[in-house]
Amino acid sequence: MDRLYPIFLKLTGVPCLVVGGGAVATRKVQSLLAAGAEVTVISPACTEELLAWAEAARITLKRRRAEPDDVHGFRLVFCATDDPAANQALAQAATAAGALVNVADSPGLSSFFVPAVVNRERLQIAISTQGAGPALAKRIRRQLEEYFGPEYDLVLAVEAFLRPLIIEAIPEADRQAVFGRLAECLPELCRTAATPEELRQELAQLLKIPLSSDFAQLVSRFFR
Repeated sequence: MDRLYPIFLKLTGVPCLVVGGGAVATRKVQSLLAAGAEVTVISPACTEELLAWAEAARITLKRRRAEPDDVHGFRLVFCATDDPAANQALAQAATAAGALVNVADSPGLSSFFVPAVVNRERLQIAISTQGAGPALAKRIRRQLEEYFGPEYDLVLAVEAFLRPLIIEAIPEADRQAVFGRLAECLPELCRTAATPEELRQELAQLLKIPLSSDFAQLVSRFFR
């Protein structure tokens, strides 16, 4: 069994091809659009969502059957038709052209798998079973979504604000311990703080560094 290498890709402006026009293809396109990819869809029949995205010029839609030559020029290729032979031919052509390929319900033809993902504002947790158990991956995702709740949007906004302050104020020899203490305490502080000011005071006491009013302004949207 091949060992997978987990990775998060920046897809802004990256040309990606989705072959197929059904529900599976639509989910692939939705995720690609959310990541900023340039998406082309090839399929003679399409869902209403795909037609609407094409009408709004969010995707390029070609209403026909895909041919192996169509894969050239794309970095990622998703094969999601209901024709196994067509999926195989397209996957082989895409691999030969140097693209990464995902074939729906066919792990053996895929060079990458789309994980189940816990999505917060900054936090992403991906779960993969290497295509063996998509339903199990979704179940694990739901469990993680319960554990890593919406408060983690606030946790990571606070982390991003505090990190440069800690680097500036804390000697290098002590920073690792401070960051470790912050990682341990911050989720609970963000869950229990009733107001931005209360959170600011708790963190200032924990870190022993002053926090300006900019902090409360930054996090105020999470308390509405």
